[in-house]
Amino acid sequence: MEDAVEMQGSGEIQGAGNLHNNIMENVTQNQPSSLTSGVGATDVAANEIHVVGLPPLGKKRKQNANGPRKSSPAWDHFIKLPNEIEAVAACKHCHKKYLCDPKTHGTSNMLAHTKGETIGRKVEEILREWGIRNVSTITVDNATSNDVVVAYLKKRIDNMGGLMSDGSFFHLRCCAHILNLVVRDGLKQNDLSISAIRNAVRFVRSSPQRSAKFKECIEFARINCKKLLCLDVPTRWNSCYLMLDAAEKYQAAFEKMEASMGYEMKKKYDKYWGEIENINKFIYFGVILDPRYKLGYVEWCFNDKYNDESVPFTNMINVIKKELFKLFNWYKGIHEKQHGPSTSPNEGGSFGDGVPNVEVPSHFARVEAFKEHLKQKDSIDKKK
Repeated sequence: MEDAVEMQGSGEIQGAGNLHNNIMENVTQNQPSSLTSGVGATDVAANEIHVVGLPPLGKKRKQNANGPRKSSPAWDHFIKLPNEIEAVAACKHCHKKYLCDPKTHGTSNMLAHTKGETIGRKVEEILREWGIRNVSTITVDNATSNDVVVAYLKKRIDNMGGLMSDGSFFHLRCCAHILNLVVRDGLKQNDLSISAIRNAVRFVRSSPQRSAKFKECIEFARINCKKLLCLDVPTRWNSCYLMLDAAEKYQAAFEKMEASMGYEMKKKYDKYWGEIENINKFIYFGVILDPRYKLGYVEWCFNDKYNDESVPFTNMINVIKKELFKLFNWYKGIHEKQHGPSTSPNEGGSFGDGVPNVEVPSHFARVEAFKEHLKQKDSIDKKK
């Protein structure tokens, strides 16, 4: 029994060795390897035999979660032309050509073309269903797909002998669409004003609460107009006029609503920043520690706010300095506990009443006004 087991084990090992030699020989000769020598493939996996020196397998394309990758439906109507410098496809029906390089163009233009043909086939089907054979004109706008519709129908109706004359009158562009393009081009000069009205109308219509508030403003302004506010639509030539006409009737209501909004905003502002004594003084420290402005900018702002009223101005500056020194002493105490007493200058020193040395361009009007104030102050000091 033991001899049989030993013979079987040695046979498996010998078979595995033969398999390894067979694979290596086939790799050297660039031939596909055979798994029929000595032991089966399942036995190889079970004994974890690893073959060294096999060429690495190339990366496989990741499988699509929805199954095999499908080609675009545009290729049902197009054929790729050979012997072209760039990838070009031609329509099977009208022979129109499109670039179709998948990396740069794709099939979006071809799909738009096929969309037009689909519309054309549907129109043709309806004409046949209604028994209409002779067609003088077809009216469409200037969309690209409609050009395909016209070309398809012109060819099909001509084949049926129902085309009027030589077909030069067949394509009639939509007059309303042309008028819309003319009006929109003319309104570009007043685009800012129209956009402001459009935004106001959109603001009122954006929520039921705002609509209810606007109705209250209408009643307060005693406006008897029954028109509804509406937004313009780019494809409707008269929609902009309707929007402006309705908004003009409710001008007083818009002004009332604007005043009401301003009152509510002022009320909220006064709640948090109305009383200057209640503002957290830490908000000023960032400006004071900025080397471009320092304490001089804060002093100038308070002086401008209180119109040279000395009592509120002096009180606020003293409170800010007190809080700043309080915070400085707190940091100083922590530093001395960790590193011992420091030899820093006396805390009675100034926190930068001088003129900022760094000139940085600013987009804020008050900062520019402050810089002008510093220039005037410098000129006065030089004259003295």
